[in-house]
Amino acid sequence: MRISNRRPTLAGSALLALTILLTACGPLLPPPEPGDPHPTPVREVRPLNGHELVIVRSEDEIERQRRHWLQGAGTNLAPDSVGYFMDVQTARLRQELAGTGVAVERKENATTITFPGNTSFETNSARLDPAMEPVLVAIARVLNEYRQSLIVVTGHTDNLGDRGHNQRLSEERALAVGQQLLAAGIPPGRMVLIGYGPDRPVAEVDTPEGRALNRRVELIVHPLVEP
Repeated sequence: MRISNRRPTLAGSALLALTILLTACGPLLPPPEPGDPHPTPVREVRPLNGHELVIVRSEDEIERQRRHWLQGAGTNLAPDSVGYFMDVQTARLRQELAGTGVAVERKENATTITFPGNTSFETNSARLDPAMEPVLVAIARVLNEYRQSLIVVTGHTDNLGDRGHNQRLSEERALAVGQQLLAAGIPPGRMVLIGYGPDRPVAEVDTPEGRALNRRVELIVHPLVEP
């Protein structure tokens, strides 16, 4: 049997070392997309006074939370009662929030409550204006009367400044509203929090007036309907 005395080349040694490294470490993951402020995780749990508020980062996570609450609520709406439920709930919210500057809009399958950012928060801050606290208490009172719903708290910013900062600010503002609702008696599992940063504008992004409208927090109230 003949044994070769040739020494491995430098290139061959490098290839062998790379093969061993890849075998030990498993497949390499692709790098995060440029500008993505948080590719992982898809959800974050914030403990608060023994409770947990969930900040999600995808529509799939919202649906997952909705299904979880739907299974455990036990008092879901019959399909033929949804329209009446939403009409009465929306009317009660408008009655409670008249004159506060908080808008209530009934859409197809949800009721949206909008807090304008310029009056609800300090500039570039997630500190909730104290004047909004009794407003959120009133909202919680109505939502606790009509419990067959999931509340999605969404934070939004304008398009100025660093994208990662705007994303974090939108989440922190949603969290501030969620904390106040929790303090007012809304169960934590009934709320889902998400920040959209500047990605879901409702007005022009290149005018001061439009950007002011885009800075907001919305509560989107979805009725829980029996499957």
